[in-house]
Amino acid sequence: MLHDGYDPINLFDLVPALGMRTDRILMHLDTLLDNDTLFQAVKADLARRFPRTLSDGRPSTPVEVILRMLVVKHLYGWSYEQTEQWVSDSLVLRQFCRVYAHRVPDDTTLLRWANLIQPATLHQVLDHVVDLARQRKVTARR
Repeated sequence: MLHDGYDPINLFDLVPALGMRTDRILMHLDTLLDNDTLFQAVKADLARRFPRTLSDGRPSTPVEVILRMLVVKHLYGWSYEQTEQWVSDSLVLRQFCRVYAHRVPDDTTLLRWANLIQPATLHQVLDHVVDLARQRKVTARR
């Protein structure tokens, strides 16, 4: 069954000495990715995996986790395996990807879900994020 996301927890509350230290780009991307239009476009593509993905079956990797892990993968130019490893090891990336204290999806799971996202949806997501980034003066480029 396709889930939208895990119940949110702030990992930095669990480790108070760390505080919310993350880089500026991830903070901006976090607000840009909190967009229902992007979320619903990706969810619609992922829902095509099986006929009853939205209602039956085992709990899936949440849509927001898949979307954010793919953004991190492309942002840093990592392979799927490297993305799994770095998100697993980093509290900042766990928080950004909204994995929280749950198990990070493995590289093959992430690849399988990524292959379901249609090129048109991916371009829509990327164009929307770039437009929002320009409007908020996060970047002047692509």
